[in-house]
Amino acid sequence: MSSDYDSVSPGTDDTPYIRFAIDQLTRDEEVRGSRAYPHPSTGAEYSADRKIYDEGLGYSASQRTQKATFVAPTADRASTGLLPTATRSSHIPSADANLGEPATSQFLASSQTDILVPFDQDVPPLRFLPSILRPLWLAIFLFLLLWALIGLLAAGIWSSTHLGFEHYTQLGGSRYFVYQYLPTFLGTLLFLWLLQIQIAVQRVAPFIAMASMSSRSRAEGPLMTMLPTNFLIPNLSYFRAGMPVLGSCMVVFWLQIFTLPLLTCLFNVFYFGSPQTGSWRWLAVQGVCWTVFVLYVLLFVAVLTLCVWLKLQRTGLKWDPRSLADTIALLDRSNITRDYANTEVFHDAKDFRARLAARSDRIGYWHTSRKPNETFYTIGEEGADIRRYTLERGSIQEKPSPVDHSSFPDTPTTPGAGLAGDLESGVDLDAARWRHLPWYLKPSMVLLWSIIAIVLYLAFLIVSFVNRAVVHGFNPLTNVEPSSAGFSATNFTFSFIPALIAQFLFLAWLSVDYSLRRTQPFANMASNDGNGAPAERSLLLDYPARLPVSVTVTAVLCADYHVAWFSFMTLITACLPMLAGGCFWAQFYVSTQTVRVAVETSGYYALCVFLAFYAFSLPFLFVGLHSRKLPHAATTLAENVSFLYQSRLLGEREWRAPLGSKTELVTRLVTATTARERELNSGEGRFVFGRCIGRDGKTHIGIDRVGREGARSMGDTLTSRHSSGSTSDLTPQRPRAAHTLLAKPSVGTPFHEKVRSSFHGEDRREQYL
Repeated sequence: MSSDYDSVSPGTDDTPYIRFAIDQLTRDEEVRGSRAYPHPSTGAEYSADRKIYDEGLGYSASQRTQKATFVAPTADRASTGLLPTATRSSHIPSADANLGEPATSQFLASSQTDILVPFDQDVPPLRFLPSILRPLWLAIFLFLLLWALIGLLAAGIWSSTHLGFEHYTQLGGSRYFVYQYLPTFLGTLLFLWLLQIQIAVQRVAPFIAMASMSSRSRAEGPLMTMLPTNFLIPNLSYFRAGMPVLGSCMVVFWLQIFTLPLLTCLFNVFYFGSPQTGSWRWLAVQGVCWTVFVLYVLLFVAVLTLCVWLKLQRTGLKWDPRSLADTIALLDRSNITRDYANTEVFHDAKDFRARLAARSDRIGYWHTSRKPNETFYTIGEEGADIRRYTLERGSIQEKPSPVDHSSFPDTPTTPGAGLAGDLESGVDLDAARWRHLPWYLKPSMVLLWSIIAIVLYLAFLIVSFVNRAVVHGFNPLTNVEPSSAGFSATNFTFSFIPALIAQFLFLAWLSVDYSLRRTQPFANMASNDGNGAPAERSLLLDYPARLPVSVTVTAVLCADYHVAWFSFMTLITACLPMLAGGCFWAQFYVSTQTVRVAVETSGYYALCVFLAFYAFSLPFLFVGLHSRKLPHAATTLAENVSFLYQSRLLGEREWRAPLGSKTELVTRLVTATTARERELNSGEGRFVFGRCIGRDGKTHIGIDRVGREGARSMGDTLTSRHSSGSTSDLTPQRPRAAHTLLAKPSVGTPFHEKVRSSFHGEDRREQYL
């Protein structure tokens, strides 16, 4: 091992013994695999001699290995659908070849590169969809939408053929609520449901792209946004990914933000009859009614098209990918991680696109070229070699690929972004760790939003209540006379504009709320005390995928009160368009014989209270804001993989296939108390995000278990650095094998059992993990 203290036999190099024991442990399966599945191959090969002192074990002093040259995919291959394939020369050892060496050594010496091959036969179809995207729930949504269309159609036709609906009696009351608040309230319920459909589509779309037959879509899949980031502008990335159906649906979904302001001015009053015998009656505003009708027809067609399209697609999913744990489970046997070398220090999506643009990863079932009968589920690159491990300096480390991005730097497109070789050249990991926040959550912007919101709110109160302006009304300065179609410039202006502003406030709040939701797992794992967080408060958190009420309750139970409050405020802000658009009304005052804009007091007072919650909640964004900082955003699959590709969680038994369901994964994470955890003194399974020792033995920024050597919160790092007044370089550290990856065997244990115990009973061989 690395030192006499860590060695099983002090004073003696144990490496040849361990290699010999590993060969014996894997001998039967290697022999069976080589005999049962001999594969011819072609292509360039090279040999590397490894000088090993065998000490009479019969272990070859010069072990020759063969590796197939892996050709990195190019943009041309990705665009034409041609994938790189690793090829091997035909070489089957004879019975008397290398006579005198152990049989396993002969087979290892002659083994060819093992590559991933997609497998689609005799396996369950990967067509999982979240519940809200299944035909039943989409059919229920369409049914409710159909009733809304019928209501709009009936209102528009009845108002144009009859003398309105009923008499207008007073400002306020039950009839006023029905005509001014109820349509917007029902529209808000449909809109909130539509948002959840949109979020679910956004979550599964990258995996649908990676499961498609189009190399263009597969190349874009890891770079597509999985989590909602901005609700104010439409998401057009689906057109670039070759998914025009989804792109068109998202544009139609975005157009629905205008339905709520329009619904606030759907009804108006018109004077029917002579001045002596006539009366004011409610009627539907024709232009507004048919505009909303068209928008809902487009929505009906879009959702129906989405339902059919999803039914015809392979999603590539076995369950809903709602959390970091789901991503780790997809990477357990993946071979794509090597191309993510040092991406945790990348700055933004442009750097990821520059690195991964030529890739064409696929999600689904696979087998290896040497074991075609063993299928497993993962994200992989077709034709590329599998992950391989070796024993180096007393620790189990992943072998670098023949083409490894860590050996040469990229050129990031963003100034100051991390380079591919930065971690090995002494980049300041602390600076990279605390670099990124969404622009609207930066401290200066939060301060600006807070000041603007509070000042505007106070001005709103002063204007409203000084001289009792809301009671006496104010001059509208617009044409107040309604047309025969029910349109009034005054009522439209003082309903649509306030509701549109309130809708903007609601969508802006949604962006803030979902930013807090998606960063909460990292904030919990980056606690300053270095204790990290248990699985249910870190890897299993799925706040962005939860429904509005569910996320608030779950956040309270998990003691994430910040998320609980802001998610609760989302429900409050959802009422703003309804209140802002319904409380203003052009009222005729008999005493003065004038028309003035008055307010419906109950709705106006509720609006004032809700706006107070909105304005005075913004300063609370400062609470825990620092712990939400990341090296870069974590909204795409590629960005999440950059924090996991070197994590020693990959390959642990909790993620080990076969995982039949999400329930099984959650059960393993929450209830498992393994021997490994006891050795690491972690007590319960707690996880930390920060500096950690990767599977290559070097320092990275990622997720690891608390208690494992090298895994620590960056908060502790910053504290120690500030207290010492120095900024020491972050030299990559290697864990002590006897205390981290390799368990210390007891005296008297047979040597092959000692080596077996170092793998904790897992099938961790040099061949594959």
